[in-house]
Amino acid sequence: MSKKPRKARYIATILGVLLLLLPTAGYLVLKHVAPYAIIKPELRHYLGAIEEAQAARPADLGLHADRLAVTVADSITLQGWYIYAGGQISRGTIALLHGIASGKESLLPAAAALTEAGFNCIVYDARAHGTAANAYCTFGYYEKHDLMTVLDSVETQFADIGPFGIYGASYGGAVALQALAEDSRLRCGIVESAFASLPDVIFDYQRRLTGIPWRFVSDQALRQAGNIAHFDPQQVVPARSARAIRQPVLLIHGNEDIHIPIAHGQTIYRNLASADKCWYPVRAADHTNVWAQGGAPLRERWLGFFLRHLSATAVEQAPKR
Repeated sequence: MSKKPRKARYIATILGVLLLLLPTAGYLVLKHVAPYAIIKPELRHYLGAIEEAQAARPADLGLHADRLAVTVADSITLQGWYIYAGGQISRGTIALLHGIASGKESLLPAAAALTEAGFNCIVYDARAHGTAANAYCTFGYYEKHDLMTVLDSVETQFADIGPFGIYGASYGGAVALQALAEDSRLRCGIVESAFASLPDVIFDYQRRLTGIPWRFVSDQALRQAGNIAHFDPQQVVPARSARAIRQPVLLIHGNEDIHIPIAHGQTIYRNLASADKCWYPVRAADHTNVWAQGGAPLRERWLGFFLRHLSATAVEQAPKR
């Protein structure tokens, strides 16, 4: 027998086996790999690593803080710090929410700037991050309630709290929007580089990272992620939450963001029901260098927003819901 027909049959057999295995491999990826990449951030390769703070504790930046440990509804304990304002009387207390695959330490430089201006700060590791890494990330579905529980705890533990504000970046920004829609204790918020819809942004990531153009693939992975983590991903739509937000909001977004395209931020801004809302695009900024590109003007706008909206007059004028 000729070697050529034998080789051809061998190649055909291998191709046949591969074709049979492809559906099985695809099923296993969609069922057991992709969902965990969504809800377990430490398993993800986060392109464009977020620059973490050099400080590991508030004391490293000369900040005075107490440990914060709050057990939320599903017995997850969130750990962080309540950081005291630099002055004798605080202007208010600001909750700072970190981005995906990050942690409370990354927020310490922001806390240093805010405490110097007279604000207390709350920072903690969100579920599925840092000290709470054994949980699943639900992108705001449970995290907004976690924040409310943290605020409840702060109100009972500390004095001279003043009005609450919130700042969130990326994933933290999406959580902040969902919390602002439901908790009127939050008098104002700054949201940086947030996504408008969880199903949409997961599809965006799939298309950019793998080139797969079919929405049903990301939808199936997200549906399975929801089954595992016991949440409904279709309910995680910060742009929809924006329609219920009446508090002042400053939205910041890099206009060259490939991780969460600026169209997400623009949709959120259009939907915001607040009479006092501000859109602040940062020129030539991607997802990870907004502050480097925004420079001093961005820092001044960021701090000025809280100074203006957490004053006694702003609290008196805040809408009651």
